[in-house]
Amino acid sequence: MKEDLAILTTLGDEENIELIDTAYKYLLDKKSVPIKKLSVNARVPFSSIYTFLRGNPHQRIKELDALEVSDAVKKQLKSKIYLMYA
Repeated sequence: MKEDLAILTTLGDEENIELIDTAYKYLLDKKSVPIKKLSVNARVPFSSIYTFLRGNPHQRIKELDALEVSDAVKKQLKSKIYLMYA
């Protein structure tokens, strides 16, 4: 999974945080369109975050430490994981 989120290292913090928020809202919205219908440019980073958030929360928290992104992005990912499974 770490390789999937490597796309986050190519984007800035603001873009990453926005993508994380969008993926989180997408997960909660029952009327969301399937990811396959998104454009390819949007699908790659979005689906990586989406898949990450849907995974085992205990495992995902461990993977965050190895992720090479800023602390702000890690904090955002961690908060969304906690919100989903709280």
